[in-house]
Amino acid sequence: YAIRVRRSTDNTEQDIGFNLNDDLDIRALLDFVGSGSGYVKTWYDQSGNAVDATQSTTSAQPIIVSSGQLMMVKNRVAVKYDGTDDALRFSRTISDDFSILACFSTIAGVAGAGGQWYTHAGIVDMEVLGTTNDFGITADTAGNVYTGVGNADSSLYLSNGGYNDGFMHHVTMIRKKSTGEFREYTDSGYFNSRSSGNTNSLTAATAISIGRVQTNSLASLNGYISEVLVYASTLSNSNRVTLER
Repeated sequence: YAIRVRRSTDNTEQDIGFNLNDDLDIRALLDFVGSGSGYVKTWYDQSGNAVDATQSTTSAQPIIVSSGQLMMVKNRVAVKYDGTDDALRFSRTISDDFSILACFSTIAGVAGAGGQWYTHAGIVDMEVLGTTNDFGITADTAGNVYTGVGNADSSLYLSNGGYNDGFMHHVTMIRKKSTGEFREYTDSGYFNSRSSGNTNSLTAATAISIGRVQTNSLASLNGYISEVLVYASTLSNSNRVTLER
């Protein structure tokens, strides 16, 4: 299955799979939801490892159908986060070297340019309060995309901005434990990197949040996320480019 959806009319839940083209089965989704709204309770991991992203609190479940209408970005279905408290969470299976790619669309972001990643709208995040070995990917009001790690806090962003334009974009974060370096790539071909000095395992949290900074509901994404890919390794440049394409 792709997702487990709760419909607003009676709170019944149902798993929704894929069609013959391996796309989300939109017909099954709309038939189930009807004229009401559909909220994502579970976003199923497709790796075979059952690292599913879930949300049991109904008020914090992101939406995929609103009053019978699919949530879409430029004709592509995507999960919509409300900018208030929506989030899906999955178990952290990475701690040392890793690569994360997220496809997102936003119209807002949180806070102005600059500062640490956790002051902005969460895309993929495991921030924990205090001096801890955490990390995250976020966006600000100018459409700048951030990546960062903690202990000590170190963030970077690409100041070209403009990613809060309502279109779908992607960001990739790659972290190498032995050097403490982390890198950020975006779909416009921009790249930045920084050595944080943190060569510890990033093990502060047992779960990772999609759609908000884990410890701060004020830092929630007002926008869409259609894909999150996590690797427990540093992707080579050629593999990263292939994946992003």
